Amino acid sequence: MPEMRRRGEKSKCPACGWGLDEHAYRCTKCFIYFCYKCRARIGKQEEQYQCADQSCGCYGKLICSACTVTVSDEGPVTRPTYSVDPGEAFSLGGSLGFIACIVAFTSGGAPPGTAVLIGFTTAVTIWLVAIILAFQTTTRTENLATHRCCVQCRRPVKKL
Repeated sequence: MPEMRRRGEKSKCPACGWGLDEHAYRCTKCFIYFCYKCRARIGKQEEQYQCADQSCGCYGKLICSACTVTVSDEGPVTRPTYSVDPGEAFSLGGSLGFIACIVAFTSGGAPPGTAVLIGFTTAVTIWLVAIILAFQTTTRTENLATHRCCVQCRRPVKKL
């Protein structure tokens, strides 16, 4: 990754032009705070950060929210996916079982015991299929968290 360069005159305050150490992020004359990286003025109400990576040139220096990037941590997540809603499947199974019981009893002249057995078998079969479909899981990559990182080294920053 190419080294990011600081903008503006490094040895002068971006607000009043007072001579400063090039590693400064606060003016000793007008007492403003400014971003070490882009030299933009940072007010007390604005978010302020410092790079946490000791090998980075921005380590321990005040940097603004514009000089940070949001990085997301992604990882595999296993979640159940329902191709059939279990509640609807159980309701449908009961209804179809009841209908199968009535059809078997009225159309074929089957004895009541056989008709009930046919209806019960139909309902249980549909319920078992619903249970099998309801508990399938899939693994996919999801965004687990996001955090701010230094624009220069892409390592985490700490909020001041």
